[in-house]
Amino acid sequence: MSVPQAFLGGPGGIYRVATGHDDSTDRVGFRVQTRAVAPAGAALDSIFDRIFLSITSSVAATITVTPVVDGQDMATAAFTFSLRKNTASTDPRSRVIENVLRTARSGLCLALRGTWISFKIEADSVEGPGLLVLDRIAVEWDPARAGSKERP
Repeated sequence: MSVPQAFLGGPGGIYRVATGHDDSTDRVGFRVQTRAVAPAGAALDSIFDRIFLSITSSVAATITVTPVVDGQDMATAAFTFSLRKNTASTDPRSRVIENVLRTARSGLCLALRGTWISFKIEADSVEGPGLLVLDRIAVEWDPARAGSKERP
């Protein structure tokens, strides 16, 4: 059985995690994108209602989440939240961040509609040392009704 290995890029090169480099005083950024899913199937559209992001952390960070629908970044639906370092304990704290993707304006409901959805999750600076785990991401959706659809 092989042992999983992780590598990080740093100021002086690439380092294997837990060996050879101590980044405890460095601020570390990251950018990940989830795998795209088609909740209603590859041939049907969905209306994406809200996102739930489960995070376990013991560090301070500001994280931005951007929905990507059918390969296009939906920057107007991006949201940012902050995690505070737990000063009372070094134990990580788990929480669920919820964000509504639909909005109501002038009696209309505006929502993200498409077949495929994924999410870009990024932070420019995470204050270490500590732990930051993106445990799970879930999206709440409804099947889109047949008929005309308007897309940007």
